[in-house]
Amino acid sequence: MENLYIKNFITLDYEIDMLRQAMIEKGKTKGLNDPETLQYSEKLDKLIFYHQHLRKRLQKAD
Repeated sequence: MENLYIKNFITLDYEIDMLRQAMIEKGKTKGLNDPETLQYSEKLDKLIFYHQHLRKRLQKAD
C-alpha cells in the first residue's frame, strides 16, 4: 500500500508542476482574474491539498 502512496505522490508532484506552469502562462496572457486562470488556480489548490494529505499518510507509515 505504501508503494501506491509513493507512486501517487510522485505523479501528483508532476501534475502540480504542470498545472502551475499552465496557470502562470494563462495568467500572463489573459490576466490573473480571467476565468480560465482562476479555474487553474482552483484545480491547483485541490491538488496541493491532496498532496499534503498523502504526505501526512506517508509520514504516519514511517
